Amino acid sequence: MKKLIIILLLAASLPCDAKFKFYNSQNKKSNIVWMGGSLATGATCNALMDATNDHFASSIFKNQDPKFWNHQISWQYAPNVLGYHVDAWHLAKTTMVASLCVPFAVVMHENLPIVKKHPFIDKTIWWAITGISWNLVFNTNYNHLFK
Repeated sequence: MKKLIIILLLAASLPCDAKFKFYNSQNKKSNIVWMGGSLATGATCNALMDATNDHFASSIFKNQDPKFWNHQISWQYAPNVLGYHVDAWHLAKTTMVASLCVPFAVVMHENLPIVKKHPFIDKTIWWAITGISWNLVFNTNYNHLFK
């Protein structure tokens, strides 16, 4: 189910129609690199999450400190910073979500810029809006609807 949701969110965040300025952008190659890199980063982090959660004993992490790398026990030992567990699984999840917000930020900057004169700042704002939106929806579902 998690993978299906990620695929749907990613598909929804990518331009799929000629109406998007992404196709006519002066920075087309740069946008493709950012989007491809963020997709690869998100997929790598998702694989790390699965490896440390589902089959730690047979993964490349098996010789590493299980108190950090083995999600089945790491949450018990991980330092807690403002309610956030600092272990491999949670860091990978945070990086995955952050990286999957990049394509959305690129497309939104091209189509609905907030700060037109500063593309990096504009993309950063859209990236933050996307990340906050993701977390609001996730926390609403996880903490309220799915309990």
